[in-house]
Amino acid sequence: MLSKKDKEEFAQKVKKLEQDQESFRNTFQKQNDKKDRAGQFRPLAIIYEFISMVLIFSLGGYFLAQYTNTQPWTMIGLILFGFAYSFYRLYKSVT
Repeated sequence: MLSKKDKEEFAQKVKKLEQDQESFRNTFQKQNDKKDRAGQFRPLAIIYEFISMVLIFSLGGYFLAQYTNTQPWTMIGLILFGFAYSFYRLYKSVT
């Protein structure tokens, strides 16, 4: 049989554990909320990266073609390379 003092200590420990558990739940819920919000912008980041890579390689191809006087083949080659690289990055980010 437990004494009154032991029962009070046990009740205090149970109450402390319940408070710790509630604190842990709140912390875990806040972390999950942050992860959910961060995931909202992932598709936009993927689209932005796809478009920017194509534009960067297109501009690079244009200026390289102007410099080397190989119109339009250098530009077409780098545009195609930009699309290929963008699809590769898209594939890597999805898988």
